[in-house]
Amino acid sequence: MSEVPQYQAQQQYTPQKSGTNVLAILSLIGAFIINIVGVILGIIALVQIKRTGQRGKGLAIAGIVIGALSIIIGIVVMVSVLGSLASHCADLGPGTHVVGGVTYTCS
Repeated sequence: MSEVPQYQAQQQYTPQKSGTNVLAILSLIGAFIINIVGVILGIIALVQIKRTGQRGKGLAIAGIVIGALSIIIGIVVMVSVLGSLASHCADLGPGTHVVGGVTYTCS
């Protein structure tokens, strides 16, 4: 008698398409609160969306763009403020000075 080989059914991975990716939603929210979190969550969400087929790609992209733009704007503002402060100190010289109700401490 010959034996018939028995095969086990293989489980196939099927992508989940249930709803919007949660990280994409959190990315958009995070972009307004803590911008770097929005960028990071958006990138992770895009990877998950590509793998699972979920919705939310636009939300993730928006979180990345808004987060990145707010980071860039923050850097520009910081450089501008520090440049202005350095300019005032260059004009005033070392020491503590009060100009127009604002106290500058220059070294």
